[in-house]
Amino acid sequence: MKLSSLHLAALAVVAVDGLNVAGTRPPYITTDDFILSGVLDSEGGHWIVKYPRTDQGGTFLEAESALADALITELRAGRLSFDVIHPRGYATFDGRRAVVYPAPLGKARRFESMDGGYAREVGRTLAAIHSLNPEVITRAGLPSYDAAGVRERLLTELEDATDAARIPAVLRRRWLNMFDDDELWEFRTGVVHGDIADENFLWSENAIRTVLGFGEAHVGDPAVDIAPLLASFENDVFHEFFEAYSHAIHGEEDDADPHVLERATLMSEFALVRWLMHGVLSGDAKVIDDATVMLDQLAIEIDSNPDTSPGPAWHLDSPIPVDNDLAIGATSATIIASTSNALASDAPIEADGAQRAHGVSPLHASTETARSSYEADGDGSANPSESSDGSGAPNSSGDADSSDTANSPKSPKRAGKEAEFADPTALTADLALTADFALTADVALTADVASEDEPPAA
Repeated sequence: MKLSSLHLAALAVVAVDGLNVAGTRPPYITTDDFILSGVLDSEGGHWIVKYPRTDQGGTFLEAESALADALITELRAGRLSFDVIHPRGYATFDGRRAVVYPAPLGKARRFESMDGGYAREVGRTLAAIHSLNPEVITRAGLPSYDAAGVRERLLTELEDATDAARIPAVLRRRWLNMFDDDELWEFRTGVVHGDIADENFLWSENAIRTVLGFGEAHVGDPAVDIAPLLASFENDVFHEFFEAYSHAIHGEEDDADPHVLERATLMSEFALVRWLMHGVLSGDAKVIDDATVMLDQLAIEIDSNPDTSPGPAWHLDSPIPVDNDLAIGATSATIIASTSNALASDAPIEADGAQRAHGVSPLHASTETARSSYEADGDGSANPSESSDGSGAPNSSGDADSSDTANSPKSPKRAGKEAEFADPTALTADLALTADFALTADVALTADVASEDEPPAA
């Protein structure tokens, strides 16, 4: 049953003694988990009625309400610079409780449109949340995880997703490598908001006046709250955010978490796995397809970047002993000749002995990409052509009534720079270096695909 704003107004009358409702007013918002409506009383007071549509939504709403009194105490003690909801009453309908509270101050702003000044305010606000005494959370009965527990829960999620759906081998190997890195998981836990979304931060002028959405708050890894901002802020804006955050939470102390951004990147990538599992558990084929496409795109980006690629899962058992200098020279000469032939024809460049995991060699793909970026003039010279943005990340409109696809997580941002060539000779030389790397990468990729489940027999 879809409740109208009048239904919610009736719940407000039941929840708050003496409330004389004069009418309804915006906002009226429907999401997967909640229905929310504004109510106007006879004295001009503005109220919000929030009703959970699902059991999960009910759990989040109960948690936020339970935590509200503790956060208000922190606010009055001067340890918070922003307000939170002040629940005034509850009304039960169809087995779920609605909460009624005075409308909070401020209006939401989109993270994507913020400049450095706004980002610094977000950083200071997030630092204030993370600096709260963890007992504020535990006394309210909300979850608490130590660093080992955080790692174990993520690893379990990955194992469950691997059993239920297809996770690209490159990503799975990258994440398992990160889970195996003990230094990455040596951090001090803290209070985590758990739902960093622009609609949960209400602004008045240049300051955050109210923070909502504490229903997923817990004690755990602060990187959880930083991860969504990696995709929402532009690179320079994120730098402003993180600088303000680090200074506010650590000050001049030399105890900053050196790996928080690495874990935040992992959490940002891992959001795609959770989106995939949401589709699997709900039986939504569109969500599954959407998540699968984004995971495949991320796998390509990760594997093509030497700084992020996890590398081969195992090494060849019987490498051919050769002189390194001679081998490099011979390989470069051979590839230059092969590249020249490839530029003169459409035939893919195949390396001797290298099996192609996907039917097209990385070197051929690199050559075709470079060729597509050039157009021949009448005199045969090469000029750069315009390239298109191929990020493929979904763009959420931010509307509350949007579909699941519109609310899907953003694909993590990757910084990159296109190579420029002054002439065809430079292009050939660059392709030779690319080919030299691609030849090794292709053999590693073939080996990895072959060994995804089991290592090769000796």
